Amino acid sequence: MRRELAKGCAMLMLILALALVTAVASANGQSNQARVTVPFDFIVGDQKLATGQYDVATMSGALDCLSFRNTSAKGAAVRLTVALDGKSRTAKLVFHRYGQNYFLAEVWTGAGTQGRRLLKSRQELAMEKELSRIASLNSPTTMIDTFEKIEIAMARN
Repeated sequence: MRRELAKGCAMLMLILALALVTAVASANGQSNQARVTVPFDFIVGDQKLATGQYDVATMSGALDCLSFRNTSAKGAAVRLTVALDGKSRTAKLVFHRYGQNYFLAEVWTGAGTQGRRLLKSRQELAMEKELSRIASLNSPTTMIDTFEKIEIAMARN
């Protein structure tokens, strides 16, 4: 009898905790969604994603996350982001291109919202460091950008 009662109390506490977490997440989280077609393979964090159409969702709350999901094939990524200064009326993705490698760097969901910056991956940091080193050897007095910014417009959902 005691076991049954303890089991029932534990189950009730679990359900209440789950309900509380869900309520806090939905109260704190403000989701912005958009859809974009990316015409090249690209890297988000440690994951390489293929060319295709993606649903992008940012979730602001205790942790600021970016969800990036391919609409027709397997491929998804979730990354923590930091806020950028300024706001944008247009929804867009900003990539850093190093040769044939594209790294997702910023997400702007538009409608006057603040942009989100993804932290650079180890691979991008290593590539940037090597290209900077090569550029400084070729022209030590001139600072040269090591990447090209590529912007792609998104359609808000």
